[in-house]
Amino acid sequence: MVKNVGLELNNDGLPSLARFKKVGSRMALSMEQPVLLSINLCNLKFFNEIYGPSVGDDLINYMVRYFCFDNESCEIGTRSYVDHLLILCEGNGESRLELSDRYEEFLNQFLDNVNRKYPRARIHLDCGMYIIQPGDDFLSAQDNARYARRSIHNSYSNTIAFYEKTLREESLAKA
Repeated sequence: MVKNVGLELNNDGLPSLARFKKVGSRMALSMEQPVLLSINLCNLKFFNEIYGPSVGDDLINYMVRYFCFDNESCEIGTRSYVDHLLILCEGNGESRLELSDRYEEFLNQFLDNVNRKYPRARIHLDCGMYIIQPGDDFLSAQDNARYARRSIHNSYSNTIAFYEKTLREESLAKA
């Protein structure tokens, strides 16, 4: 659940991206095992074409509620784009495998709920994860979670990817 940190919040109940960066960087310093998640809701455009933009807005609101407010590990989250979330979570000392298993189940439950209610437009999620290390720059940590997410973009066989150093190197080499 997003912690009440006395922030000005957007209509979705989350802080702006700028506030997330500022507050999240301070929060991460005091956490046992800060983990950044970058989550992308795939096929939103197709979903909107079938069900309409107002139902698409409802879907985004459900996504925010599910991943930020119903997620007990969530410390703070924000929408970085309409269909992208950045979430700072407490990892509670779990291994990468344990985190991956826990969030795989969490993401699959979300997908099952949505796809059961809206079967004509199968949505998919991409989730990149990065465990913040002592001394990491918070903005670089966000980029690392995004690199991980982009490494599996539109891969329907993978929902979660952890950041690996080679992902940043490959991305910079392409630039």
